[in-house]
Amino acid sequence: MYSEQILSGNNPLVNNFDLLGNIIEVNSHDSSYYTQNELNVRIGKIANQIKKGTNKPDFRDEATKMIKYEDIRNKLREKLKLLKKGDIVCDESQGQFSRKDTQGNNVTGQKACASICTVAVQMFLSENKITNQTRMYYVIKTGIDDHIKHGFKAEQFYEDVFNKTNEDRERLGIDRLKIVVPDIVKDKDDEEYLEMAKKSPLKNPLRGTVGKGFSHYLDVMQNVVRKNQQPLCGVITSKGETIVAYFPVKGKPQLFDSHGRSYKRVPKGASLRQFNNIKELDDHLKTIFKADVNPDTTYNIQFIGLEQEK
Repeated sequence: MYSEQILSGNNPLVNNFDLLGNIIEVNSHDSSYYTQNELNVRIGKIANQIKKGTNKPDFRDEATKMIKYEDIRNKLREKLKLLKKGDIVCDESQGQFSRKDTQGNNVTGQKACASICTVAVQMFLSENKITNQTRMYYVIKTGIDDHIKHGFKAEQFYEDVFNKTNEDRERLGIDRLKIVVPDIVKDKDDEEYLEMAKKSPLKNPLRGTVGKGFSHYLDVMQNVVRKNQQPLCGVITSKGETIVAYFPVKGKPQLFDSHGRSYKRVPKGASLRQFNNIKELDDHLKTIFKADVNPDTTYNIQFIGLEQEK
């Protein structure tokens, strides 16, 4: 969502005309115009000028928004340590989007995270990759459209979103989503609840407290994926927010989050982040849900796969 970005008046880079000239020059062509070496040189020059001009991450990030092409902008952000390679971090979050309902009224995405996450789940499970900011925004807009289409006026129980989505998928003649309940979760004290979850998984999602963390369920997810050789999503809901952990058959665990968060000490929008291991993902989830402040906050998690015909 590039626009002709103008630096704020308090940004020390605002009058750096050499920097602005180099950015204008880079914006005249997309990355295919340059050799890899030429592009690296140009990005390096711009990165050095930004570093010399300010040490504040938010001012540096603001300057990168002036780069027109997303792949070049991301390379610059990586160079400035504002982005980890493999992560997709957007400038806008779900609440900054609005769509028209049937009466022509604007409906924002603020309360549509369950529908948005279900669109992400469907893309993950069909291996339709989310590769850039444009695709992230597609997921958010489609989720808001689904939220409106299904008649949801506010935040919804995931059960309602799941059922409406499967009705749509049946009409389209594609595989339904299914709730996957593993044989072993948590400990022996939870066996009774596990039986309830098996009988009615939508009404009895797996549960935990943020203080104890998410690693047990993440381990279970990873083991189920390895055993079945099928990707799996974990839809996590807590404090009115829904996000999605995704385990591909090959590759690193990922987290889809359509909410605005701080990233590298800069306020940013929706994100799809990769993690090297379960501990990293668990630590990040505990940070999101403030486990250090509210350890007794509960969360639900539902494992979702595809109901494929045999």
